[in-house]
Amino acid sequence: MIAGLLTTLFYCLLLIVDYKKGVLFSAFTIQFLAYLGCGIPGFKVFLVVVALSIVLLPFHYNKLSKQPYPKVLVFSFILFALSYFLSEYFSKLKGNTMLVIANLCSNFVFPFIVFKCIDTERDIKRAVRYLYYLMFFACSYSVFEALIGHNYILDLISSNYIMEDFIYDVSEKRFGLKRCNSIFSYFTTYGVPCVLSFAVFYALNYKYKGLTRHKHMGMLLILLLFGALATGSRAVLLGIGLTLLLLLFQKQFLLSRKSSLIILLTLFLLPGIIYYIGVLADSMINADTSKVGGSTIDLRMRQWEISWDYAKDSLWFGNGRMYIWEVVKPKHYELAGAESIWFSIFVDYGVLGAIAFLYLIYACVRVLRRINWRYTCIPLSYLLILSLSPDTGVQYNVLITFTILLYKINYKDNKKPYGKIFSHRSSL
Repeated sequence: MIAGLLTTLFYCLLLIVDYKKGVLFSAFTIQFLAYLGCGIPGFKVFLVVVALSIVLLPFHYNKLSKQPYPKVLVFSFILFALSYFLSEYFSKLKGNTMLVIANLCSNFVFPFIVFKCIDTERDIKRAVRYLYYLMFFACSYSVFEALIGHNYILDLISSNYIMEDFIYDVSEKRFGLKRCNSIFSYFTTYGVPCVLSFAVFYALNYKYKGLTRHKHMGMLLILLLFGALATGSRAVLLGIGLTLLLLLFQKQFLLSRKSSLIILLTLFLLPGIIYYIGVLADSMINADTSKVGGSTIDLRMRQWEISWDYAKDSLWFGNGRMYIWEVVKPKHYELAGAESIWFSIFVDYGVLGAIAFLYLIYACVRVLRRINWRYTCIPLSYLLILSLSPDTGVQYNVLITFTILLYKINYKDNKKPYGKIFSHRSSL
């Protein structure tokens, strides 16, 4: 409890003393650790940080970036607001209005503030540095976690903080490794930052070298790949596979010194890669008899049947926030972790919620496609991962934050006027 209060106090003081630095530090640290409670039951450290950043915004707004926020992201926020409030209005679980507002603020208003706080090259370098150190530490620790077969950091965190979200650690092995989640709450909440960070740091390493001076960027990229593998999540592996497919075959990489070595190494390991792809496919179809285990297609179909029975009760607007977890799951043990975001979207928010989610993916694709179509791997891998794994703890603000970061990095590298960035097309 004391640890939560001290952590909250640290972030709040940082926001008060240096607003931009506080927002960026929060965006690339505590935003990914939203399960941490501030010491007061029902309140997360991240939620307190979001609330304070919104309260302080009017006092700093004139000093922040004048660049217009992408309209597609604004419209995405409007769609989600409509979905959330209509779902709450028609909900069978009343009394969640304040939580709906809190979700909108953390998922959409906070990324807007992050966008406004990244104005200069110094801001970009600062944001990149925070993300670099967080992921380098997290991925390095997961190597240690895999070797010793236990997550002592999560033990330490659990004994000193109030947990305000789902947190899970197991000794189960997949692909010969202990399933790791490092300092994150779950395999997916670790895997998503690994995949999205890989895309950002790959771009920094091969296209935007002027914005980073970190000597160990190549090592970090390897660690991020290991982190994705160590989650043991087949959805995360498919996500990193899609990212590699879209990023590797471009001019900067193919002309680099390392490309020949990596291509030769890939060809040498190709039999093993093909074998593991087969194991991966078999585990999704025949989990009961495969060496990997996990949920099967049949289980997911059964989960969809259960979810659809409840979704039909309020098809357009859903049954309300958390209905799938608070009402449906206690009645149906087969639902387990509800192995796809679509189950919870249709049950909780209905067709309008599904449209809002798909539009968010489209909005991020549109923003990144104008920079370089290959960077659409960020929203597409996010969609793929959440479509095939539980969405617990994985928030939309994470996707928007990574989209914003790459958007801002591209502007500063190309020295384009803010209004013309959408007319720039990469030559890659």
